[in-house]
Amino acid sequence: PVGQDYFARLCDKTDFRRRGGPAHCAAVPDRSPTLAYIALAHPDGFTTFHGHRGEGTKFYLHGAPQGDNFIQDFMAGVSDGAAGVGLYMEAQTGVAPSQMHVFPVPRRSQVQWTEWFKAFPAEPAAILSPNYTRAIEHAEELMAGPGGIDLQHLADIERFLQASSSLPVSEVLSVGLPWGALHEMLLGRPLAPQLRFSIDEFSPTTLQSMGVAPWLELVRDGKFSQATLTRLPGSFEVSQPWHDLLQRSARDSST
Repeated sequence: PVGQDYFARLCDKTDFRRRGGPAHCAAVPDRSPTLAYIALAHPDGFTTFHGHRGEGTKFYLHGAPQGDNFIQDFMAGVSDGAAGVGLYMEAQTGVAPSQMHVFPVPRRSQVQWTEWFKAFPAEPAAILSPNYTRAIEHAEELMAGPGGIDLQHLADIERFLQASSSLPVSEVLSVGLPWGALHEMLLGRPLAPQLRFSIDEFSPTTLQSMGVAPWLELVRDGKFSQATLTRLPGSFEVSQPWHDLLQRSARDSST
């Protein structure tokens, strides 16, 4: 995992300090014996935690190097008339130490983890201390103290979520991108029995704008349309089943 010194330097450079927003942060993927977490502390000491049991924690701020203020405002949804007040942060977790790492997923297996969020009224002098070690110590005190992180309760929640993850979906609340449905068409089987993917609810215009339409043609028709062959590809597929399908299409048709 990335060491705490990196996060200390990143926090010192963050634009949050100069804007009067959250003034300090502590990210410790390698100090806690049981949890990796990020903590973001406001000037009054109010501190939010984002944690998990994995090995990797990503902390990303727009506005850190000078010149990124526009990006930070844009990602925070700030209009031109209110520029300069946006605060945007990404806090992500994963089973690998960083986004640059990979990890094996055996065929037809699952990888699951649980993320949690919690807030504490921290002591400003401690959590905002220029001594980064003291800030980390106080973060650990908050998590271990009354009202902190109950590891047994967290383990119970994880067991419940793992058991629930295999139950079939009864109601779809939000529809994402159509790539899952497209891949199921390619394989000729469901990716996971408890999930439902559909491509029928997307219009041809939407599928074209997403870059899905050419691959849908290839799966459905065995070749790309003439219209597709006149355009630059809007997306790429690189797995072996797609490669095999392309090879068959090149052999049997005009692709």
